[in-house]
Amino acid sequence: MEGHKFIYVISVGCGSKEYLTIKAEKTVKNMDILIGHSRFGNLFDVPFIGLKNLSTDLDEVIKRYWGKKIGILVSGDAGFFSLAKTVYKRYKPYIKEVIPGISSFQLLFAKLKRGYEDVEFLSAHSKSSLKTDNLPNKSFILLCGKNGLPETIKASEVFKNFDIFAGCNLSLKDEGIFKIETEEDLDKLKQCKLCILFFERKA
Repeated sequence: MEGHKFIYVISVGCGSKEYLTIKAEKTVKNMDILIGHSRFGNLFDVPFIGLKNLSTDLDEVIKRYWGKKIGILVSGDAGFFSLAKTVYKRYKPYIKEVIPGISSFQLLFAKLKRGYEDVEFLSAHSKSSLKTDNLPNKSFILLCGKNGLPETIKASEVFKNFDIFAGCNLSLKDEGIFKIETEEDLDKLKQCKLCILFFERKA
């Protein structure tokens, strides 16, 4: 089967149909099966297999549908802190096309009416803590996923140097965007299923 390309990596944004690209919707219609996180199951009327842990369960499902047109749904944009990186490593010879999408940070900056040309990007998706001595001196984005604000940052001096804005469950019905200023604001993050933070350097 070497050289037979049948896998499509499809970026689906943050999970709302409103922010799906036309290209993503057209591509999905031609798939035999879709694979992705269970939260994407209601986006399309195409047979779908929801996986809780795509990185560990993906191989078994792809083997089952080998040779069929398989659409692997990834959150945000495939090129930005995405599961697509794992797919590239394992299945690059079989990938027919990669469909880009809208990332959570793009949504947040649009809502805040700010640009992101000079902003750095960090991810704490798989970490409960983050070393503050490695944080940038300039404005940066921190992708937190379900972990919220790492404890090391809560206890650090970072609040003195940055204004911090939270984007919770962006594009979904329970979306919330707010500035973190109080302990109550920090508590809101605990209710956030998908969290992204913008640390804006104070003048």
